[in-house]
Amino acid sequence: MEENIVNWSASATHVDGSLWRVTVTGDVAPGYHIYDTAEYEYGANPTIITIDGGKAAKVSGDLQVISTVDKEYDEILGFELGTISGKAEFSQDVVLRGKSADLEVYVEWMACTETECTPLDDITLTVHIEKETGSSSGGSFIGIGSGVLVIAALLLIFKRRRK
Repeated sequence: MEENIVNWSASATHVDGSLWRVTVTGDVAPGYHIYDTAEYEYGANPTIITIDGGKAAKVSGDLQVISTVDKEYDEILGFELGTISGKAEFSQDVVLRGKSADLEVYVEWMACTETECTPLDDITLTVHIEKETGSSSGGSFIGIGSGVLVIAALLLIFKRRRK
């Protein structure tokens, strides 16, 4: 079997405040597929993605499958399997607890064609996230809101004095 049947990468995007979204992408070679993240009784090994940020970051919510999952009944196994071909994309929200974190993104998968499968394979990727310097969107919004309240209060006082 050829090497690099699935090439994995991971990146993080700042969502808001201390919330980040980690995106894990696998480019699956033509003619191959990987399995989705569902647990199967036997026969198909699901794609497993775990993110560890130590004490500096905590996973929030469930792993999301962004790619289209093709569901097909497998005659040999006797149940429906979910597969992903081409671009396999997943996302996971992470809450940053400190100033920065190096996230370890562990991916385990099995790639198959119509007639054969690779042995289980895995990779650990690292993604760095860091608290943004300067004003955050939350801080700016509160500042603008407070300014509007101050102006409204001054207008009310001025209006009362004129009466």
